[in-house]
Amino acid sequence: MLFDTSTLGDSDSIDSATMELVVLSGGIIDNFTDSISMVTTNPVSATAIAVGDYSRILAVKQAADLTVAGLTADSSTYNAFTLNSTGRGNISLDGITKFGIRTTAENDDDEPSWVSDKGTKVTFLSADHSGSVKPKLVVTHTSPFTPKAMMF
Repeated sequence: MLFDTSTLGDSDSIDSATMELVVLSGGIIDNFTDSISMVTTNPVSATAIAVGDYSRILAVKQAADLTVAGLTADSSTYNAFTLNSTGRGNISLDGITKFGIRTTAENDDDEPSWVSDKGTKVTFLSADHSGSVKPKLVVTHTSPFTPKAMMF
């Protein structure tokens, strides 16, 4: 998920941030009682999906994991990751902020025991969704005070 955060000021400080996603109604399969992790990404393009993008999803967590069982999957309710200091530090003040989602088992390289026809899957609504609920990055930031010269 890429967000244009170029309107933030170059010298702003990020006070807090959440990345909020809506899960498609019925969009959860969780045979392993898994969680999902928010990580950074470095896609080939900021405007199109490319073949190599999957290998460009990184592993450093940007927020506490969310349990799949705790997600609301009704096509309208936002599920929020609250960014930690690492995540807040990865918000671009002058460009595109890039985040991704991985199952925690995959991210932490914690392979579950093999079971036939089982897995974890969460289907989020994307920015291409025709409705009004799209992924969002909510950033609370502070702009430094710039004194202005006054003439008397």
